[in-house]
Amino acid sequence: MTFLGMSVSAFANLFAGIVVPVGTVLSVIISRQSVVEARKLRQMQDEPRIAVTLWQQGPVSPFLNLWIENFGTGAAYDLRLTIDREIEPLNNRNLLDLGIFVHGIPCFPPGHQMVFLFGDRTRMLQTSGRTVTISATYRTFDQALHVEAFPIDIESLAGMIQRSPLDDIANGLSTIGRKLVGF
Repeated sequence: MTFLGMSVSAFANLFAGIVVPVGTVLSVIISRQSVVEARKLRQMQDEPRIAVTLWQQGPVSPFLNLWIENFGTGAAYDLRLTIDREIEPLNNRNLLDLGIFVHGIPCFPPGHQMVFLFGDRTRMLQTSGRTVTISATYRTFDQALHVEAFPIDIESLAGMIQRSPLDDIANGLSTIGRKLVGF
């Protein structure tokens, strides 16, 4: 019996001689793509994610804390912060003299947080303006450089409680006490 002018066994040998190499090449391409995708996924899972923000120390405090956190799953290396302008010193201590601004942090692991006094919100609004941009520069484990800017609106904390509710209670009790004394 013949198929296309060839015997069945000759055709089967020719077909296998073409299909096996083509299948091997396709298998190699698919395997390589799988390895590339797995590497990308691993890198994404090991990425640091840095957050920088300000928050008020308490409901009655005008003082702001600078809060830095790595909420990613990988370490940030050579983390350095920069600020777009000079902030008024607090207690004769310039913010830019802090180690994170001068030297940086060699390794900032996942889940790590740093909090430190940033300044007096009221004085900052009077002297430094409403917004400040803090930039974080760091490297990942594969030495990829990341630069992130965090624009922070100091005025966004306006309207927070400036007096404690306990002060209102104390004033009310003092008024009642004075009225009782005159009674």
